[in-house]
Amino acid sequence: MYSVKIIESGKCGENVNYELTEDGVLTIFGEGEMYCYDDCFESSPFGWKKQQIKKVIVEDKVTSIGDYAFF
Repeated sequence: MYSVKIIESGKCGENVNYELTEDGVLTIFGEGEMYCYDDCFESSPFGWKKQQIKKVIVEDKVTSIGDYAFF
């Protein structure tokens, strides 16, 4: 069985979290809205990792993507 290593995880909303795996899959999960970020590159947890992210999965109960989340 192939197991993909999580290289980073964290919070991106009051009840929303994320995991980025070594194969480049970013999964956003939980319930409700993501945080909004300012337009600063360092503000979003995903901005500086754009080169690593190959696929984004947003699960059903996440109701919005925050401003500048992928800036």
